Amino acid sequence: METKRRNIVRMKTVCEMVGLTKPTIYNRVKEGTFPAPMRLGPRAVGFYEDEITAWQESLQRGFGRPINKQQEA
Repeated sequence: METKRRNIVRMKTVCEMVGLTKPTIYNRVKEGTFPAPMRLGPRAVGFYEDEITAWQESLQRGFGRPINKQQEA
């Protein structure tokens, strides 16, 4: 049985990935609306990259409006 290795990303990278600030991420973790971090050391936390990606994919897109594919190009 093969175990899949999961990538861990640090807070700075998560902020860049999702476009949120560190305090906003911590508030959402506290609310239960964002994946929880893991302690990597006394002053370092990390997140599983696949959990962050899944969170991003779960967000509703377009604020209720369909996305016009021609405008994205």
